[in-house]
Amino acid sequence: MRVLLLCLLVACGGSTMQTITLVNKTPRGIAEVFVYPANSPNHGASRGKLAPGASMTVQFKAGNVEVLATSDTIQVDDRTRDTMQAGATLQLNRPLQVVFHDSDQPPPDLGNKDVIGAAFKLLKPKTAEPDVTPAPEAP
Repeated sequence: MRVLLLCLLVACGGSTMQTITLVNKTPRGIAEVFVYPANSPNHGASRGKLAPGASMTVQFKAGNVEVLATSDTIQVDDRTRDTMQAGATLQLNRPLQVVFHDSDQPPPDLGNKDVIGAAFKLLKPKTAEPDVTPAPEAP
């Protein structure tokens, strides 16, 4: 009887860990990456930074999780700076790869069910406003 109870406790109590590989396919760094249970108000501490083209691996409990990345601040134009965010909600029941990319880049391999894309939406530089000053009248 004790053996059966012990087996039941081990089977129900242990949550499996899964691997998430985070990949930065943008031309700029990612300042913070958060992995946390879905719908949690607490994102916890950042898992680290990702240089352009770099990747990192994170172990997390299986279940529904959210991944959120904050980019380094960029200069959009001479008046505008932007810090973008990209994220995805995952059902983590197997090893997954999250590829962070810009919205103007092609998405990652969508034929692979283990690869999820998370796009940073880029701001477009504002064009200079045309000069609407009326021309002086001739005398």
